Amino acid sequence: MGVLGFEIYNTSALLRSLAVYPPFKKRGIAKQLIEHVLNNVRHHRCDTAYLLTNTAVDYLCTYGFVPIDRNDIPSDILTTSALGDVCPMSSTCMALKL
Repeated sequence: MGVLGFEIYNTSALLRSLAVYPPFKKRGIAKQLIEHVLNNVRHHRCDTAYLLTNTAVDYLCTYGFVPIDRNDIPSDILTTSALGDVCPMSSTCMALKL
């Protein structure tokens, strides 16, 4: 029905691939996934969560994520994850202080 992954880098988390299967949209699944993952990364003592999106900026702002410059993402996340090579430069980078 839905998926949201995350990776942990020291005290930062990178949220990955939020998606809800179309027949299940508008049922609160994305909200439950986001809240579950944010609680999980807090449990791991992360102080900031980062993500990139092409389509959900307004939606993610409702959780407190704010747009940031791509250069504000820690270098270990950019060099170790797929962000540096795969995610388009046109993606909006966002961060949430936990």
